[in-house]
Amino acid sequence: AARDETISSPLMNKQNLRQSSDGSDLQVQRRLLNDYAQVTCGGKPLKCIVETSDNEPKDNPRGVRCCSEEQFLHSTKNQGCTIWGGSKSADKSCMTGASYDKAVSYCAALGARLCTKEE
Repeated sequence: AARDETISSPLMNKQNLRQSSDGSDLQVQRRLLNDYAQVTCGGKPLKCIVETSDNEPKDNPRGVRCCSEEQFLHSTKNQGCTIWGGSKSADKSCMTGASYDKAVSYCAALGARLCTKEE
């Protein structure tokens, strides 16, 4: 069975960034923070290994859920919601084991984007 953890938008907590007189600390910290993403469970309770994490390495493999304000291939929209969501590709298979970058590309190919934590 596929994991239901999904990769969300990247973490960029500017409060954690410090700048030296030449700006080098800021650049190193920003690069380090850009190596991490937020992971949020999109499945039923107790089905996910990680409920939510703001500092998951981007290369850790996860399942992918995509969202859009417009309908896209195999997407659904719950009653009362304004966002369409989906996980299936053209062949109706789910994307599992994706890095953050692969997940972004996967959603873009469907005409969507990664879901946010709130979505």
